[in-house]
Amino acid sequence: MEKTNITSRAGNFTSSHIYRLFGTPSVLKTYIEEKRMEARLGRQLEQDRSSAASLWGTYVQHRVTNVLLDTSCKPTKDVRRAHPLYANWTGAEDYLRSDLIGEVKCFELKKFCKAHDAATTGWGGLKKVCPEIAWQLVSNAILNKIDKAELCLYVPYQSELNTIRDEDEWQRILPAELFEDKDFQYWLGGLKWKKDDELPYLIAGNHYPNLSLFQFDISESDKTELMNKVIEAVKLLNQ
Repeated sequence: MEKTNITSRAGNFTSSHIYRLFGTPSVLKTYIEEKRMEARLGRQLEQDRSSAASLWGTYVQHRVTNVLLDTSCKPTKDVRRAHPLYANWTGAEDYLRSDLIGEVKCFELKKFCKAHDAATTGWGGLKKVCPEIAWQLVSNAILNKIDKAELCLYVPYQSELNTIRDEDEWQRILPAELFEDKDFQYWLGGLKWKKDDELPYLIAGNHYPNLSLFQFDISESDKTELMNKVIEAVKLLNQ
């Protein structure tokens, strides 16, 4: 698949938001209108989120892919892929293994429990309860010509929080440009002042493990369903 610059998302149907193609007619209409605006602007309508939950998920993902997953995992978040026939259909999976694409989700507790419980019931449950995750997996599987996807859910145990606050640990696992980035340093500095109960964490020995991996076979019917939705959206976008 074609690789594009990671910042080139304006006007594109991205894997992370592609579930909106399955919304009501009004939801689809709004999504198409937003893509038209972005194409005219040459930039995304939504600026990068800086909420505590978003920053937590963004940065803690690096702990997962660089420390917790085994060496068969190749982090690829910095590579944006485009479909060869529909260049405005793009996505960036979090990692690749030899035969699957992987997505890492580091949610706050309520959203984590919802996603974990749904994934535990199987693919049908995930599609029903968390369609935004399921269709992101389908989209990135298509963009990589792969038939299997892995969902990785992570919330640290309370005993891991001091490690996550440790600047030396982050300097060890992050590339220099990200470690020295002012936004990352601001986030890390804020963590040092937060009490444990202000952060997402799990208690070891209870129901949920800190790291859970769920593998799904992506069926041809799901791929076809998403492909048809993209074709329909592209036609609407070009009207």
